[in-house]
Amino acid sequence: MAVTINGTTRLMGVIGDPIAQARTPGAINPIFAAKGADIACVPLHVPSAELSTVWAGLRAMPNLVGFGITLPHKQQALDLCNSLDPVAARVGAVNLVRREADGSLRGYQFDGAGFVRGLRTAGIAIEGRSCLMVGAGGAAVAIAFALAEAGAARDRARAGQRLSPLDGVPISWKDLFDTAGIATEAGSALLKDRVPDRDARVLANATAMGLVCLGKTHMSELAFSGLGYNPSTATPPCVNDETAVSGGSSSGAAASVAFGLAAAAIGSDTGGSVRVPAAWNDLVGLKTTSGRVSLEGTVPLAAKFDTVGPLCRSVEDASLLLALTEGSKPIHQRGDAAKRMPLHRRSLRPVARRDRGEPGCDVRRNP
Repeated sequence: MAVTINGTTRLMGVIGDPIAQARTPGAINPIFAAKGADIACVPLHVPSAELSTVWAGLRAMPNLVGFGITLPHKQQALDLCNSLDPVAARVGAVNLVRREADGSLRGYQFDGAGFVRGLRTAGIAIEGRSCLMVGAGGAAVAIAFALAEAGAARDRARAGQRLSPLDGVPISWKDLFDTAGIATEAGSALLKDRVPDRDARVLANATAMGLVCLGKTHMSELAFSGLGYNPSTATPPCVNDETAVSGGSSSGAAASVAFGLAAAAIGSDTGGSVRVPAAWNDLVGLKTTSGRVSLEGTVPLAAKFDTVGPLCRSVEDASLLLALTEGSKPIHQRGDAAKRMPLHRRSLRPVARRDRGEPGCDVRRNP
């Protein structure tokens, strides 16, 4: 299907030097056309010496969706982004940049996750394999991180030393949970560039149990809406109608799971902010008892009523996630039974919905 370009077409670029080798435009334009998206992807040849100049121009283009980054810019681009996804910050390289509604540019890193997912899709097992990495560019570092992360959880499983039943399961986090060294803005321009120096208690609990943080998700501004609409940042879509809002205020959390981008998500609920988006996106959402899960390191709406809760695909998953985020083991995991319990995978697995979804788990959609 041919791509039609007119005055309303939004642009996605691919930046590199050289750029003739880039195959992304040829691969992604037919996908845009098939989905009816008025977006065109074009190659942009930008020498390293001119990257910062071009970057400023891209920030000023309202019809720019974002752009991919290829060699040799992935590490240089890191310092030019206004904000970073946690994976990009940890790896130290960027391969995708999204232009936000306010013109700011947020960097992401999917090289590693994409490589590992591609291996598994092709039926290539990672377990028990050695890996020789040739080169230390941004993509190589990202792949090394992803392989190590996947392998660490598998190694613990083989040795009977799982940190929890969900060790190695990737989940997303609503952007009101503090992440050390990564912006936590609660969907508000008032908190723009707010960077905490330590993780929220609930995130630290989950990490200690082996859960993998994929990234942070959009939300209603300061959690003050049940619709999920956010004109300051962006509004995630509903899985049942992509032209509709996803419900809020844990809007991106619900969308990340419903579109198959994350196995589960952690949100917050004061007056329905987990339950509403869960219901609108065919998920299970758990509103926990006030005070059961720590609010230390979370941006408050109404501290006496705020609660932390999961969005997932089954009641069993919700039970496991509740136990792990509050800092305890599920009741059936205590004692010797924990060593015999298999990793729960069946529903805690990203499910690709046909003709739905967008890359990345920080689900963003311009209003």
